[in-house]
Amino acid sequence: MLRHLLITAAAASFAAAMPLAAQAQEQDPEQLEQELTEQFVEGFNRGCVRGETPGVFDQPAYCSCLSDAYTSRYNGFALAQISNLSGPMGPKGAELVNLMMAPEMASCAAQ
Repeated sequence: MLRHLLITAAAASFAAAMPLAAQAQEQDPEQLEQELTEQFVEGFNRGCVRGETPGVFDQPAYCSCLSDAYTSRYNGFALAQISNLSGPMGPKGAELVNLMMAPEMASCAAQ
C-alpha cells in the first residue's frame, strides 16, 4: 500500500506540472520531450523520497533507481500520458502503474 501512495504522490506531483504539455504546438518536440522527462523525474523523486518503502534502507537511491527505470522505459510524452490517465483513477491508477513497473521496483528495492 505504501508503494502505491508513493507512486500516486509522485504522479500527482508530475501531473501538476502538466500545463507545459499544452504548449506542445509552440515548442520543438525534442525539447518538449526532454522537459516532460525532467519534470517527471523531479516530481517523482520529490514525492518518492518523502515515503518509506518496506525493505529499502536508502530511500533516495531507491527513488533515483525507479525514476531512471521509468525514463529508460518511457519517453516524456508517454510518462505524461501515463500520469494524466492514472492520476484521476486514484489508488487504482497507482496499482496499474505499479503492476507495469513491478520488475523495476523489485530490482531497485534489491539494490
